[in-house]
Amino acid sequence: MKKNISAIVFYGAIWGLIEATLGYTLHAIPIKVGWFFWFPLAYLFLDRVYKKTNKLSSLLYTSSIAASIKLINLLLPTRIDKVINPAASILFEGLAVFAVFKVVEHKKDIFRSKYIEALVPSIGWRFLYVIYILLMPEFFFKLSPLRAVKPFLKFFVFDGIANSLIIYAYITIAERISIKNKNSDYEKNKWLNNIAEYMDTHMALKICISFSMLALALYAEWLL
Repeated sequence: MKKNISAIVFYGAIWGLIEATLGYTLHAIPIKVGWFFWFPLAYLFLDRVYKKTNKLSSLLYTSSIAASIKLINLLLPTRIDKVINPAASILFEGLAVFAVFKVVEHKKDIFRSKYIEALVPSIGWRFLYVIYILLMPEFFFKLSPLRAVKPFLKFFVFDGIANSLIIYAYITIAERISIKNKNSDYEKNKWLNNIAEYMDTHMALKICISFSMLALALYAEWLL
């Protein structure tokens, strides 16, 4: 249980930290390229925490931590939709990946290709976001991608497909690396195994690192 908590807090904090620091950098440049990164990074963190804990619930806890870090901006003088919408997006991303992983866990052959496995969560969280916007006050709608056909198609179709291609590339590469590592000699990776074994037997250190990362993420979100 302690191992799971440590992994959940660590990846949730890393996710929140990246959202704060990379988000600040991307908003500072004139070309809007954030759409290219956000969901693939979210998928990466969720995939990593699932592999660490082997618990589907860890995906929801991790996204909740990342969303909570974003909500610290409610204490600052800023427009409320700029805080709530990203936090909601993070939760929807976690929920979409959770749903796909749950289906894959119980029915491994339901997705005929890995690309479909990447496409479904990429479109799925956007579908949840659309429903969320429709339930919010009118000014949320006017500032959202739903305000016109062009931004909606970019958000739902173009960005969704582009993100799914990135995730598909990640899934493919990760599987090849996993197969390669399984076939590699233990001695070649002995130092990596030693580090992993050391961390697994020193839970206090892992928890300390995880909560230090959480504190750093909260500070970065507050500062930036």
